[in-house]
Amino acid sequence: MSKVRTPKDIFQNVLDKKISKNEALRLLHSLINESNNPEIRVSVIEVIESLSIFNESVYSILEKALISDESDLVRYKAANVLINNFKISDDTPLFYALENEDSVYVLRNLLQLCLNSEKKVLQQLQETIKSRISKFYNLRPEDAQFILDIDYLDYLKFRENFNDFVERFNIQEDEKQDILREKAKLSYKGLGRVVKSVDGFILGLKLHDFREIPASIKNLIKLEYLEIKHTDLRNFDPNYDTLLDLKYLILSNNKFDFVPNWIIEVAKRRGYALKYLKMGVDYLEAEVLGLLELLLNQALVKLEEYESFNPSLFYHFKNNRNGNIIGINISSDLNRIGVFPEKLCNLKHLKELIMPNQNIRKIPECVSKLEDLELLDLSNNKLTELPKSLKDLKSLKQLKMEGNTIKNYN
Repeated sequence: MSKVRTPKDIFQNVLDKKISKNEALRLLHSLINESNNPEIRVSVIEVIESLSIFNESVYSILEKALISDESDLVRYKAANVLINNFKISDDTPLFYALENEDSVYVLRNLLQLCLNSEKKVLQQLQETIKSRISKFYNLRPEDAQFILDIDYLDYLKFRENFNDFVERFNIQEDEKQDILREKAKLSYKGLGRVVKSVDGFILGLKLHDFREIPASIKNLIKLEYLEIKHTDLRNFDPNYDTLLDLKYLILSNNKFDFVPNWIIEVAKRRGYALKYLKMGVDYLEAEVLGLLELLLNQALVKLEEYESFNPSLFYHFKNNRNGNIIGINISSDLNRIGVFPEKLCNLKHLKELIMPNQNIRKIPECVSKLEDLELLDLSNNKLTELPKSLKDLKSLKQLKMEGNTIKNYN
């Protein structure tokens, strides 16, 4: 029989009944010991799991990988298979390994695995991990978990572009693994996002340049100050109720697909609408202006009803004698709104809506409610399509969409 060279080959030969599972295990054992490629070693463990070989020999292979393998990918995979397929007690090597583990990748993924399980032993494992990171970050366990999540996201971002880096500079395998190990290590980088902490509680955070905000932010029960800027958030949890009592929320230059409910609620609770009420704006419509101010971190200036929009003023609005908003202009690229809030659709008397170069990706279908809208300027945004409801705007005289990549737009 010709030599089997890859885990995939071994697995296929078992399926084809060319070799037995015992012979496959022997070959896999040799392969994981001889290979200096962590992806192959991970593949070996995956094949062992797929073959449902869970005996003492396999336990020894996994135990060795968990304790001594240099790759965090391999260590996590070994731990995962052990947890899912073997009886685990608090005196197994898994607990010892985690007390000494320094990879954010391993710790974070195993913590998530434990959090999603009701097994008693995994609850103990969860406490072991939380104790480890709590001591390291000098924060209470829940707040430490958030920093671990932040460090994990930073690590994933690094790995995303790492292969290009390796190819460009012709980095060898040994050096490559050294770099990855160093980047994966627990560090204080995530703590650099913390503005203030007291007695292990995070009170202030600055989150810039993220594509995801960890759900564990909802566990920061004493958070008072939150600054989110220059993020590209596609999936933003709409219901972070624990953040409703924030004293300061700063948002600008983000890209959202929608405005989460909790941000709308914070805008109401913090009284952003009050100044616009004092300017004579209708109560419900003043709330919309308050939300815009929060999203921009910039107040809007009032123009008189008869005034033309002033190109030297980048954030302003107009309302009629009844307090209804008839015009909004948000046109600076210093503080961009990054979203078309659905709340804008409640401004039924709106005639002019000008928001060029604001990183807007989507127009909501509710835009059809703007029955009096005569001018819509969303030029130079990030739009790729227009809502079907746009054709229902019977009063629309000017539609400016230049600078977007919209299909079939004339």
